[in-house]
Amino acid sequence: MIDLDFLRGLISAVDDSGIDSLEIARGGTRIRIHKTPPPAPMSAAAAPAQVVHA
Repeated sequence: MIDLDFLRGLISAVDDSGIDSLEIARGGTRIRIHKTPPPAPMSAAAAPAQVVHA
């Protein structure tokens, strides 16, 4: 069984680092932690073209 403090430490390490995921096997137990990527920024819709009459 994995110690809860150890698991929290792994989560914190992944969260604070530049890595996206971590997988560790310990005592027959495998833990995989993945960061959820931030949502892609939404681009603003282009303003409609103005019609100029001469």
